[in-house]
Amino acid sequence: MNIKKYVNVIRDIILKYGDKESYVSPLLSMQKLNTKPLHGLVNVPKLSILLPNTVNKEDAGLFSKLIQLLYESYNLGTIGKVETCFYRVHEDPANQKVEFSNRLKEVLERNKPTNTLVMPVINRRYLFKTAKQICSNKFYHARVLEEETFAEIVGLISDLKITNEEKINEYINTIKKEKVSDEQLEQLTSMLSNIVFSIYVEFLLQSEIYNHRVPSKLTWALAKPADNLGKSLYIGYDISRSTINRNEVAVAFVLYDSYGYMLNAIVKQIRGEKLSKDVFESILLSLLEPLQHEESMERLVIYKDGGIRGKQEFNEIIEVFSSIGRKIRLKQIDVIGVIKRHNLRLFAKRKQEKIMVNPSAGTWIKIWVIIKYGVYAERALIISSEAKSGGTVKPVLLERYTKEYSDKTIDELVNEYLRLCRLDYWNPLDGMNKYPLPIFMADKLAYLALQNIQIKTQNRPYRQ
Repeated sequence: MNIKKYVNVIRDIILKYGDKESYVSPLLSMQKLNTKPLHGLVNVPKLSILLPNTVNKEDAGLFSKLIQLLYESYNLGTIGKVETCFYRVHEDPANQKVEFSNRLKEVLERNKPTNTLVMPVINRRYLFKTAKQICSNKFYHARVLEEETFAEIVGLISDLKITNEEKINEYINTIKKEKVSDEQLEQLTSMLSNIVFSIYVEFLLQSEIYNHRVPSKLTWALAKPADNLGKSLYIGYDISRSTINRNEVAVAFVLYDSYGYMLNAIVKQIRGEKLSKDVFESILLSLLEPLQHEESMERLVIYKDGGIRGKQEFNEIIEVFSSIGRKIRLKQIDVIGVIKRHNLRLFAKRKQEKIMVNPSAGTWIKIWVIIKYGVYAERALIISSEAKSGGTVKPVLLERYTKEYSDKTIDELVNEYLRLCRLDYWNPLDGMNKYPLPIFMADKLAYLALQNIQIKTQNRPYRQ
């Protein structure tokens, strides 16, 4: 594992684990520093893996044992038992869907969300939606894995000759050493680690929501508040529209504090092409009113997925904030558009070779201010994730609409944006996401809701 690459992904962003604070990214922290996740150990009584019957049972057994032992080696807890079961493969999509659905339902019916996490390995991509719908209706959070990914992992296991439990233990000891240069070993570790950490996160989410609790603390958080003061609340806000029927709309609002602890979430399906002021007001009231006794909170940041769609939308947000936010003593608001689709690029110049290269994560620049729909918009381009091999990194365009409601500078807004990008619990390698946690989660929840995948949320915040 290339330690230097992941020790300090973005300067001055310290993460808090269960028992330590460190610049070191999650996977290396678990491997080298023996840190524990923020929520503590989570023991999964049973992991039930549903596989296509074309998978070799011996391969399934080695994969299961690797997952089980890696989970424990990363100080995540234990997986008590791994159950493997199979569904028949059909060429006809309709027959395949029926067969897969029936077998998955059988697995769910003989288990409970409190003691089992389900991992369907799908041989057709259209089964992703089916798996999520069936599981969410029964209060399960499926950790879906594509057969291609499973086959790639099995191929690496074979190439590296990890053939029994003794070899598995040798492999785990190897990746705990300071230097691992084997490319296949790094690739296998990266893929398995993502699966293992997602098992932790999904089972924890499943258990907390099933027990009517907000899943506030997960695997890590910010050691220092994103705003440096601990006085801000952050809402990620996303609207997902059906590509077939524009009147089918799902909205998601997710509320976090400045350390990255979830406080509340609301997901709704609405009719019409836009979110009305009345619906927006009722959602914001539901999110914020229970926090009226939190006297330390003074500021609200709304991250909107995409830019504002007109002056009226911005004015409505300010009006709703004025009527609700100030009732709970919030004094400032920042409305920020997180724009993914644009044609701007950002490059760094390597002086010695006189060539343009991809800048590293954490690089950003201010760009020209514009008047958008009659609203003053300060803007910045931000590199918040590394480019894939051979690709060109695309920056996020950040727009802050009018500065008369907040005393924060664009520099401060960029810094807190980057800090909230270090909270991708599904990416243990570096903990980085291109988008801050509130937007990342709102986007994911709105998309799932639009697919008629039932989203269970809690409507009363709590603090642990």
